[in-house]
Amino acid sequence: MTTTSRRVAVLGGAFLLLVAVAVASVAGALLWPRQAVAPTLASPVASPAAALAPVEAAAYRELAPRLTAAASQARLLVDLGVARERNLLVIRREQDTSAARLAEVDVLAAAAPPRFAPALAAYAEGARAVRRAMAEAQAGFIRFDWDRVAGATRMMERGAEQIERAADLLDAAAGVPTTPRSSPSPNTP
Repeated sequence: MTTTSRRVAVLGGAFLLLVAVAVASVAGALLWPRQAVAPTLASPVASPAAALAPVEAAAYRELAPRLTAAASQARLLVDLGVARERNLLVIRREQDTSAARLAEVDVLAAAAPPRFAPALAAYAEGARAVRRAMAEAQAGFIRFDWDRVAGATRMMERGAEQIERAADLLDAAAGVPTTPRSSPSPNTP
């Protein structure tokens, strides 16, 4: 085989591999079931009370929808755990979304006004539980340890409740009337 024919063979193989990956990606996107996604950040946020300083009102408008989205995403992960979802691609996608939402809140929480400290303390506790639950679930899946995955689901439930409580506390600190989000789920294993 000459060098030219080897190059053609290598380039042809690379091209076929690229086409196979593209076809698999499109097929995966079309065939994999999509789970309900947490609300987008464009969801309406109640206006903070007039008693807030302008800086506090601006912080609330940035923080509230992201905190609500993080709580909804954590709740979605709980629902996947309760449903005993075993599709690792779906779980990983939702975990990545949850991690991204938590990271957004982390950035805003670092610069939040002191008025929101109780809410952000509850958020920090919930975020720790959610992150730990995601790591525990992954470790359980790797070892086919379904008891560990069930424990991670319970841990995720507690984290979701804490983040929901944080969103309630944030609304209360801003003087926004809401119905409480946090309530224990009756179907957590």
